[in-house]
Amino acid sequence: MIRAVTGQRKINSALCRLYGTKATGRRALLTKGTGDLERTFANDLRVISVRAARTARDTQKVPGYRPTKFDKRILLWSGRFKNEGDIPAIVSFEMLNAARNRARVKTCYIMIGLTIVACFAMIASGKQAAERHESLTSWNRAKKAKWKEEALREQAAALAITDSKSQ
Repeated sequence: MIRAVTGQRKINSALCRLYGTKATGRRALLTKGTGDLERTFANDLRVISVRAARTARDTQKVPGYRPTKFDKRILLWSGRFKNEGDIPAIVSFEMLNAARNRARVKTCYIMIGLTIVACFAMIASGKQAAERHESLTSWNRAKKAKWKEEALREQAAALAITDSKSQ
């Protein structure tokens, strides 16, 4: 009897670990006789299997992701859906990753286009500045002359203050 109960306890605890349920009353198993042992074991298995079915059903949902507003915009922009009403409540990870990758590629193409447009704009503005005889060298010379003039004014003001204090 003790071997049977010990074996049953091992099976019971193994099943509990497997299904993540609590062990049923072990003392009740030890106090029952050998005649009720098979019936108790069958009842325990039934209880454990019902608990396991509940936990398996609760944890084994359809794998997916509830999209946020930004994810919905990405799904729309990538062309996966026509309008926001078509987007289901739960979207698969693969679909969302594919939409994000497509959005990344579109964003890269847009950035490449904007960079090319900005290059042509800079070329045009450089040509206009060359027609006006403006250059970085002339700007730097003018800026340094302005700084030199301001420094001379500050020195003259400092000399005037020291002369007024000494008198």
